[in-house]
Amino acid sequence: TAEGVETLSVKRPGTSWTCSPSEAGGACLDKQAGLRGSDTLWWPAGADCTTPRILFVHGGDWQLYGPTGGSYDGLASKLAAESLAVVMVPDYRLAPIGNYSDTMQSLQSAWTWLSGHGATGEDCRSAPRPPLFIAGDSSGAASAFSLLFRLVSSLDPLNPTTSAAAAPAGLLAFTPWTNLACDSPTYTSNAFGRSPDGKDMAGDIRFRSPASMTSDKFRQLALAYASQNVAWLTDPTVSPYYAMEEQLQSLPPLYFAIAGNEVRTADGVVLAQRAAQFDVLVVQDVYESTWHDFVLFSEGCGAGSDFWAAKAALRRAGEFVRQVKGLAEQNVQLRRTPGDDAAGAAGGLRSMQRSRIFFPPPQRWNQQQPQEVE
Repeated sequence: TAEGVETLSVKRPGTSWTCSPSEAGGACLDKQAGLRGSDTLWWPAGADCTTPRILFVHGGDWQLYGPTGGSYDGLASKLAAESLAVVMVPDYRLAPIGNYSDTMQSLQSAWTWLSGHGATGEDCRSAPRPPLFIAGDSSGAASAFSLLFRLVSSLDPLNPTTSAAAAPAGLLAFTPWTNLACDSPTYTSNAFGRSPDGKDMAGDIRFRSPASMTSDKFRQLALAYASQNVAWLTDPTVSPYYAMEEQLQSLPPLYFAIAGNEVRTADGVVLAQRAAQFDVLVVQDVYESTWHDFVLFSEGCGAGSDFWAAKAALRRAGEFVRQVKGLAEQNVQLRRTPGDDAAGAAGGLRSMQRSRIFFPPPQRWNQQQPQEVE
């Protein structure tokens, strides 16, 4: 975990659920069996009610992990340190015990709670709200976008601060899985392959099955989350890759950290491009020679030194949160509202849109300062 960051387990009413493994007659696949449902808070030194807050939705194919499993304790603490924000990771019900509807209910409840509470779980409801962000990795990023769409659509455009739940200030997506139909073009173009002599590899080194098999495997995981409802795999809210113009055009700023060599690269790239098309402030970083969820491996995968891409992605995510916070404090309009057109206030955000590609220095894979092309 990050140095100087503190943590607390939070138990909110109505969040309990039980992970019963198959040997106990249940269907839960995660290793953390038993009573679940406690959230985890992380915050940097000196945090108070004015500190920005992030609701982080963990990945794991909607079937695995929790706030402290799968290295998410390390990721959350490092994100808190880099962004200087309070980070909350809810322990939502995992499939097949839970599903999309359960996840949304859990996340909306967590968002409402975080809207009124800060570091140490302090009640901040009487204090002015700082910027609140949503974040997620892998499958968690899909759920994070679904939550974002729901929250934005429920806001009163004239009085967005009157709700008990805060208006999202932005979203951070790490190697997002946004196409639940699992047929994005990079399933084929980034499929794993070897050179004829077997010495060189290309494409997705983590998921090495043929493209059709990988797609079918992920699609079955998505169906479990979607309660076997095939239509939901292309629903614009459940499967954000298919989001409609009216959903995208009023979004707050978005940050994407994308693995350049994985089969789901297009899940992030296409959604980022479509959002930018409708004048959303989008920062898109593509990290070449990296794999799905590389951000979880900042300490180097046992190599004895930090992994440059994960360190850079966390640093950039932290910068994004701090910069959006600064702009919000200056009352800069960061999103389109009904009646705005591309030439309106949001049109001025075009100069702020960024897309960067990060390449590892030759023969030096663990550098903290990668080369970048903008």
